[in-house]
Amino acid sequence: VAGVESAKKQPLNRKGSASKVAQTVSVSGEVETEASLNFEWRYVHASLRLLALSGLWQRSLLEFERYAVTGLRPLFPLLFPSQHQNSSISSTFQFSEGSTSSSTNSSTTQLVAFQELELGGDHDGDNLTLQNLAMTMGRMMMTGLDETQTKELRALLLGLPQSTPTFQSKGLTHSALSGCLLVSPLREAVAFSNASKVLVFDVIMKTVRTSLNSMPKLDVWCGKSSPAYSIQPSSYVTKVGEHLLSLYQELEMFAHDEAARMDADACDLNGLAEAEWKKLSTLLPLSELETASLSSLASATQIAGISLDGSESGKVVEDEEEEDEDDTGEDDKAVAQFCNEWLMAVVRSTFAVFTIQVLGIPKLDECGLSQLSSDLDYLLNVTSALGLDRHGLADHMSRLVKLSREDFSNALSRDRPASCGANGGVVRKMEAQFAGVRGVAVTYQSNE
Repeated sequence: VAGVESAKKQPLNRKGSASKVAQTVSVSGEVETEASLNFEWRYVHASLRLLALSGLWQRSLLEFERYAVTGLRPLFPLLFPSQHQNSSISSTFQFSEGSTSSSTNSSTTQLVAFQELELGGDHDGDNLTLQNLAMTMGRMMMTGLDETQTKELRALLLGLPQSTPTFQSKGLTHSALSGCLLVSPLREAVAFSNASKVLVFDVIMKTVRTSLNSMPKLDVWCGKSSPAYSIQPSSYVTKVGEHLLSLYQELEMFAHDEAARMDADACDLNGLAEAEWKKLSTLLPLSELETASLSSLASATQIAGISLDGSESGKVVEDEEEEDEDDTGEDDKAVAQFCNEWLMAVVRSTFAVFTIQVLGIPKLDECGLSQLSSDLDYLLNVTSALGLDRHGLADHMSRLVKLSREDFSNALSRDRPASCGANGGVVRKMEAQFAGVRGVAVTYQSNE
């Protein structure tokens, strides 16, 4: 944390500057310049350092695993030379030509293992002298072991893995660790990495959840406080937007430390947004198949067949801009990828929280509906300003809130293609829930 405090902020390395991006979604003089006055970014940096430490732990354990296996493998032929011929380890060592008898092979095997372990040091004696020394060393190592301990040692050496897993950009999986010598500490390292990942995510999402959790209780939704209505986005959503816009800079500052970035990259972020979207199952009457489909909906930028015109929701046609030639260095690309992966996970989760809160609003009148449309469009504009794809369900809801009561009722009564499957079922039940919020009577027929 002390290192984070002394770090200097780096400029936003994206298309345009941070100020330009902020101006893109700026709404009025009332918008706060910071995501939250109570939020301190040093906690994000501290949790990211912890995540990097977890990746370093995995990497170090794997290096020790390879070192240990390499060092232990020659011990079997040295300690159990007569049994080595029939073991899977025998292929590791080469025997001298002309060695045909079992005793000769055993002695030769011990010698090769002895030399492999470099126990002979700089001894320049003949092979017979070295063989005798190897046999003596083997007997000394076995001194004091009873029959049970000998069997356990033999089983340990015979069970050494033929290969060790490699450290990948998204870390280790439990299945990849099967058969490792250090399987227990490696699994602990993976669990620690996953816990650190969730900690980083929860710290980042604190402002989002705090700002959006009060959303259903606002007076603006149903005429209790008509002066609160404005065509401008509400303060709760601008706090979220400013927080997301600031997040890239903070992630970029951390990611410029190449070693820390590579260690922190030892985790898969896909499950973070999925966990947020799966909370819909506590609000909607979803079937098991529909609940399972929430995992795919979490990352869906296009959802076939559910939009108002029957096309793919989330598919937005925008004016194409000429792209500058990509002269970005490899390190800058790695930094951008790291930041974008975290931004995508946070933005998808933000839309999940927003959707759940919208469906929890008791009642919406026309002014409240207009305010909701303004708030949702603001979040979608923030997504575009960050260079991310708009989420399919958020884009679909943006279209729904702009419909009149009659058009909304007609849209929900339309036939759905059978190909929509479980995803279509989730969307339909979300629409039915939102119809209740709007006070529109819709006859819902389940496709189950």
